[in-house]
Amino acid sequence: MKRGTTFCIMGVALSVVLTLVFSTVAFSRTIYVGDLKPSVGFSWSGSGTSSDPYRRIQTAINVARRGDIVRVRLGRYYERITLKDGVRVLGSSPKPVIDGENRGDGEPRGSIVTAVGVGSDTEFGGFKIINGKSEMGSGMYIENSSLKVYKCVFANNAFHTPPDPSLGPLGLGGGGIYMTNASPVIEDCIFRNNGSGCGGAISMGSGSNPQIDGCTFESNGAHQAFSRDDEGGVLDLPTLEVVQSISMITADPLLRTVNFWKIL
Repeated sequence: MKRGTTFCIMGVALSVVLTLVFSTVAFSRTIYVGDLKPSVGFSWSGSGTSSDPYRRIQTAINVARRGDIVRVRLGRYYERITLKDGVRVLGSSPKPVIDGENRGDGEPRGSIVTAVGVGSDTEFGGFKIINGKSEMGSGMYIENSSLKVYKCVFANNAFHTPPDPSLGPLGLGGGGIYMTNASPVIEDCIFRNNGSGCGGAISMGSGSNPQIDGCTFESNGAHQAFSRDDEGGVLDLPTLEVVQSISMITADPLLRTVNFWKIL
Protein backbone atom coordinates (compact mmCIF):
# COMPACT_ATOMS: atom_id res chain seq x y z
CA MET A 1 0.00 0.00 0.00
CA LYS A 2 1.37 3.40 -0.93
CA ARG A 3 2.22 5.88 1.80
CA GLY A 4 -0.23 8.44 0.43
CA THR A 5 -3.05 5.90 0.50
CA THR A 6 -2.22 4.98 4.10
CA PHE A 7 -2.30 8.61 5.21
CA CYS A 8 -5.59 9.08 3.35
CA ILE A 9 -7.21 6.13 5.18
CA MET A 10 -5.88 7.34 8.54
CA GLY A 11 -7.19 10.81 7.83
CA VAL A 12 -10.65 9.51 7.01
CA ALA A 13 -10.72 7.38 10.17
CA LEU A 14 -9.63 10.34 12.32
CA SER A 15 -12.27 12.50 10.69
CA VAL A 16 -14.98 9.96 11.49
CA VAL A 17 -13.87 9.74 15.13
CA LEU A 18 -13.78 13.52 15.54
CA THR A 19 -17.18 13.85 13.90
CA LEU A 20 -18.69 11.36 16.33
CA VAL A 21 -17.09 13.08 19.34
CA PHE A 22 -18.15 16.59 18.37
CA SER A 23 -21.61 15.40 17.35
CA THR A 24 -22.11 13.93 20.82
CA VAL A 25 -20.98 17.17 22.46
CA ALA A 26 -22.99 19.35 20.10
CA PHE A 27 -26.21 17.46 20.67
CA SER A 28 -25.99 17.32 24.48
CA ARG A 29 -28.90 19.39 25.71
CA THR A 30 -30.21 21.04 28.85
CA ILE A 31 -33.89 20.28 29.41
CA TYR A 32 -35.81 22.38 31.90
CA VAL A 33 -38.57 21.51 34.36
CA GLY A 34 -40.42 24.13 36.38
CA ASP A 35 -43.69 25.69 37.43
CA LEU A 36 -43.96 29.06 35.70
CA LYS A 37 -46.91 31.39 35.72
CA PRO A 38 -48.81 31.71 32.42
CA SER A 39 -47.01 34.04 30.02
CA VAL A 40 -46.44 34.59 26.33
CA GLY A 41 -45.71 31.22 24.73
CA PHE A 42 -46.99 29.36 27.79
CA SER A 43 -48.29 25.82 27.38
CA TRP A 44 -49.73 23.58 30.10
CA SER A 45 -47.43 20.68 29.31
CA GLY A 46 -44.34 22.74 28.49
CA SER A 47 -41.74 22.19 25.80
CA GLY A 48 -38.59 21.79 27.91
CA THR A 49 -37.04 25.15 27.12
CA SER A 50 -35.91 27.65 29.73
CA SER A 51 -38.88 29.93 28.99
CA ASP A 52 -41.41 27.08 28.68
CA PRO A 53 -40.20 24.22 30.89
CA TYR A 54 -41.86 20.84 31.24
CA ARG A 55 -44.20 20.59 34.20
CA ARG A 56 -43.19 17.04 35.17
CA ILE A 57 -39.71 15.69 35.83
CA GLN A 58 -40.45 12.31 34.25
CA THR A 59 -41.53 13.98 31.01
CA ALA A 60 -38.09 15.58 30.71
CA ILE A 61 -36.31 12.33 31.56
CA ASN A 62 -38.30 10.46 28.93
CA VAL A 63 -37.14 12.76 26.12
CA ALA A 64 -33.56 13.06 27.37
CA ARG A 65 -30.65 11.29 25.67
CA ARG A 66 -27.31 10.18 27.08
CA GLY A 67 -25.28 13.23 28.04
CA ASP A 68 -28.31 15.49 28.52
CA ILE A 69 -28.96 17.45 31.71
CA VAL A 70 -32.44 17.78 33.20
CA ARG A 71 -32.56 20.92 35.35
CA VAL A 72 -35.45 21.11 37.79
CA ARG A 73 -36.44 24.46 39.23
CA LEU A 74 -37.74 25.17 42.72
CA GLY A 75 -41.19 23.72 43.31
CA ARG A 76 -43.06 20.75 44.75
CA TYR A 77 -43.50 17.83 42.36
CA TYR A 78 -46.03 15.11 43.20
CA GLU A 79 -44.67 12.24 41.13
CA ARG A 80 -42.42 9.22 41.08
CA ILE A 81 -39.54 9.18 38.65
CA THR A 82 -37.34 6.57 36.97
CA LEU A 83 -33.84 7.71 36.03
CA LYS A 84 -32.30 7.06 32.61
CA ASP A 85 -28.77 5.83 31.91
CA GLY A 86 -26.33 8.66 31.15
CA VAL A 87 -28.74 11.47 32.07
CA ARG A 88 -28.02 13.95 34.87
CA VAL A 89 -31.09 15.09 36.82
CA LEU A 90 -30.17 18.14 38.88
CA GLY A 91 -32.19 20.32 41.21
CA SER A 92 -31.84 24.05 41.69
CA SER A 93 -30.93 25.93 44.86
CA PRO A 94 -33.03 26.01 47.04
CA LYS A 95 -33.80 22.36 46.48
CA PRO A 96 -37.01 21.36 44.67
CA VAL A 97 -39.17 18.81 46.50
CA ILE A 98 -40.39 15.49 45.12
CA ASP A 99 -43.30 14.52 47.37
CA GLY A 100 -44.77 11.01 47.55
CA GLU A 101 -48.04 12.25 49.08
CA ASN A 102 -51.21 13.40 47.34
CA ARG A 103 -50.36 11.99 43.94
CA GLY A 104 -54.01 11.70 43.04
CA ASP A 105 -53.74 8.44 41.09
CA GLY A 106 -55.04 6.10 43.78
CA GLU A 107 -51.66 4.41 44.26
CA PRO A 108 -50.20 5.37 47.67
CA ARG A 109 -47.08 3.20 47.61
CA GLY A 110 -43.87 3.00 45.62
CA SER A 111 -40.32 4.36 45.66
CA ILE A 112 -40.15 8.05 44.77
CA VAL A 113 -36.95 7.64 42.72
CA THR A 114 -35.98 4.43 40.90
CA ALA A 115 -32.61 3.73 39.29
CA VAL A 116 -32.22 0.38 37.51
CA GLY A 117 -29.34 -0.39 35.15
CA VAL A 118 -27.78 3.09 35.10
CA GLY A 119 -24.04 3.72 35.01
CA SER A 120 -21.55 6.05 36.67
CA ASP A 121 -22.30 8.88 34.23
CA THR A 122 -25.83 9.08 35.64
CA GLU A 123 -26.33 11.68 38.38
CA PHE A 124 -29.14 12.67 40.71
CA GLY A 125 -28.51 15.68 42.91
CA GLY A 126 -29.99 18.67 44.67
CA PHE A 127 -33.47 17.43 45.72
CA LYS A 128 -35.62 16.89 48.79
CA ILE A 129 -37.23 13.44 48.68
CA ILE A 130 -40.09 13.21 51.16
CA ASN A 131 -43.09 11.06 52.15
CA GLY A 132 -42.19 7.98 50.13
CA LYS A 133 -43.95 4.72 50.99
CA SER A 134 -42.50 1.42 49.80
CA GLU A 135 -41.53 -1.90 51.33
CA MET A 136 -38.02 -1.50 49.90
CA GLY A 137 -36.53 1.95 49.35
CA SER A 138 -39.34 4.35 50.17
CA GLY A 139 -37.22 7.30 49.09
CA MET A 140 -35.04 5.68 46.43
CA TYR A 141 -34.60 2.18 44.99
CA ILE A 142 -31.27 1.36 43.27
CA GLU A 143 -30.58 -1.87 41.35
CA ASN A 144 -27.67 -2.88 39.08
CA SER A 145 -26.46 0.72 39.07
CA SER A 146 -23.38 2.82 39.85
CA LEU A 147 -24.82 6.33 39.70
CA LYS A 148 -23.90 9.31 41.87
CA VAL A 149 -26.43 10.68 44.38
CA TYR A 150 -25.43 13.92 46.07
CA LYS A 151 -26.65 16.98 47.96
CA CYS A 152 -30.09 15.45 48.56
CA VAL A 153 -32.31 15.40 51.63
CA PHE A 154 -34.25 12.18 52.33
CA ALA A 155 -36.91 12.87 54.95
CA ASN A 156 -40.03 11.18 56.36
CA ASN A 157 -39.82 8.17 54.07
CA ALA A 158 -41.34 5.00 55.50
CA PHE A 159 -43.80 2.28 54.57
CA HIS A 160 -46.13 3.93 57.05
CA THR A 161 -45.81 6.41 59.89
CA PRO A 162 -44.31 4.78 63.00
CA PRO A 163 -45.07 3.68 65.60
CA ASP A 164 -48.39 2.17 64.51
CA PRO A 165 -47.94 -1.63 64.57
CA SER A 166 -51.55 -2.13 63.52
CA LEU A 167 -50.46 -1.13 60.01
CA GLY A 168 -47.86 -3.89 59.82
CA PRO A 169 -44.07 -3.67 59.44
CA LEU A 170 -42.35 -0.49 58.32
CA GLY A 171 -41.08 -2.31 55.23
CA LEU A 172 -38.31 -4.75 54.46
CA GLY A 173 -35.47 -2.26 54.37
CA GLY A 174 -34.16 1.17 53.46
CA GLY A 175 -36.55 3.92 54.43
CA GLY A 176 -34.33 6.45 52.68
CA ILE A 177 -32.47 4.27 50.14
CA TYR A 178 -32.48 0.56 49.34
CA MET A 179 -29.94 -0.93 46.94
CA THR A 180 -29.20 -4.35 45.51
CA ASN A 181 -26.30 -5.41 43.28
CA ALA A 182 -25.32 -1.75 43.12
CA SER A 183 -22.28 0.45 43.75
CA PRO A 184 -23.59 4.02 43.98
CA VAL A 185 -21.66 6.99 45.31
CA ILE A 186 -23.73 8.81 47.95
CA GLU A 187 -22.24 12.16 48.96
CA ASP A 188 -23.27 15.13 51.11
CA CYS A 189 -26.81 13.88 51.71
CA ILE A 190 -29.02 14.31 54.78
CA PHE A 191 -31.20 11.43 56.04
CA ARG A 192 -33.83 12.54 58.55
CA ASN A 193 -36.85 10.78 60.11
CA ASN A 194 -36.79 7.78 57.78
CA GLY A 195 -37.95 4.38 58.99
CA SER A 196 -38.05 0.77 57.89
CA GLY A 197 -37.89 -2.79 59.16
CA CYS A 198 -34.08 -2.56 59.10
CA GLY A 199 -31.71 0.10 57.89
CA GLY A 200 -34.02 3.02 58.58
CA ALA A 201 -31.89 5.37 56.46
CA ILE A 202 -30.00 3.03 54.08
CA SER A 203 -30.22 -0.71 53.52
CA MET A 204 -28.79 -3.01 50.89
CA GLY A 205 -29.23 -6.44 49.44
CA SER A 206 -26.59 -8.76 48.05
CA GLY A 207 -23.82 -7.77 45.64
CA SER A 208 -23.63 -4.10 46.59
CA ASN A 209 -20.58 -1.96 47.31
CA PRO A 210 -21.63 1.65 47.87
CA GLN A 211 -19.41 4.58 48.83
CA ILE A 212 -20.96 6.91 51.42
CA ASP A 213 -19.21 10.18 52.19
CA GLY A 214 -20.09 13.41 53.98
CA CYS A 215 -23.65 12.37 54.90
CA THR A 216 -25.65 13.30 57.99
CA PHE A 217 -28.09 10.93 59.72
CA GLU A 218 -30.70 12.26 62.15
CA SER A 219 -33.65 10.49 63.81
CA ASN A 220 -33.72 7.46 61.53
CA GLY A 221 -34.40 3.98 62.78
CA ALA A 222 -35.96 0.55 62.49
CA HIS A 223 -39.14 -0.02 64.46
CA GLN A 224 -38.33 -1.99 67.60
CA ALA A 225 -41.39 -4.22 67.15
CA PHE A 226 -40.14 -5.43 63.79
CA SER A 227 -36.32 -5.30 64.07
CA ARG A 228 -34.08 -7.92 65.64
CA ASP A 229 -31.06 -6.86 67.66
CA ASP A 230 -28.72 -7.52 64.73
CA GLU A 231 -30.61 -5.38 62.24
CA GLY A 232 -29.15 -1.91 61.92
CA GLY A 233 -31.55 0.76 63.08
CA VAL A 234 -29.99 3.47 60.90
CA LEU A 235 -27.61 1.81 58.43
CA ASP A 236 -27.82 -1.77 57.21
CA LEU A 237 -24.52 -2.15 55.35
CA PRO A 238 -22.03 -4.96 54.58
CA THR A 239 -19.02 -3.21 56.13
CA LEU A 240 -18.12 0.11 57.71
CA GLU A 241 -15.37 0.52 55.10
CA VAL A 242 -17.91 1.90 52.63
CA VAL A 243 -18.55 4.84 54.97
CA GLN A 244 -15.93 7.58 54.57
CA SER A 245 -17.26 10.46 56.66
CA ILE A 246 -20.66 10.83 58.30
CA SER A 247 -22.37 12.61 61.16
CA MET A 248 -24.70 10.52 63.34
CA ILE A 249 -26.77 13.03 65.30
CA THR A 250 -29.53 11.12 67.06
CA ALA A 251 -32.21 8.51 66.71
CA ASP A 252 -35.87 8.72 67.60
CA PRO A 253 -36.53 7.16 71.03
CA LEU A 254 -39.47 5.25 69.55
CA LEU A 255 -37.13 3.61 67.07
CA ARG A 256 -34.20 1.27 67.65
CA THR A 257 -31.24 3.32 68.81
CA VAL A 258 -28.68 0.81 70.11
CA ASN A 259 -27.49 -0.92 66.95
CA PHE A 260 -26.78 1.66 64.30
CA TRP A 261 -24.88 -0.86 62.15
CA LYS A 262 -25.44 -4.33 60.85
CA ILE A 263 -22.38 -6.06 59.44
CA LEU A 264 -23.45 -8.73 56.95
